[in-house]
Amino acid sequence: KNGAEADRKWREVRDRTRFLFPNLGFAPVVRISALSGWGTGGLLEAVMVVFRQLNREVSTPRLNQLLQAWIGEYALPVRGRNVKIRYATQTGVNPVRFLFFVNNLKGYPRQYNKYLTGRIRRDLGFDNVPLFIEVRES
Repeated sequence: KNGAEADRKWREVRDRTRFLFPNLGFAPVVRISALSGWGTGGLLEAVMVVFRQLNREVSTPRLNQLLQAWIGEYALPVRGRNVKIRYATQTGVNPVRFLFFVNNLKGYPRQYNKYLTGRIRRDLGFDNVPLFIEVRES
């Protein structure tokens, strides 16, 4: 097939994959040919990127410094009593886990985790791996 046709087919496959697996939107999709071996270098590179991200550790001071900036840009929505995130820490690698401590768990809006996940992905470089966020009251 010509290059344009192959590119179109690739986009269709990639888009279909993203549609079928929406929860894996963070995962890299790599174009390879099992027949010719084309693209296997890119596959190995993607595997190494994911491996490094799965094993990356962020210090608690760095995470909390960024947390303050994130809250400054998009404050927690208030439901009755004022809710504050006291601090955060990374509790695991492979899988990557973060723990956030709040003063009022009942008042904490769970949808805020989506914002925190996006900021962690963008600002800490965890954009190709799953993240797990736990929130506890302290």
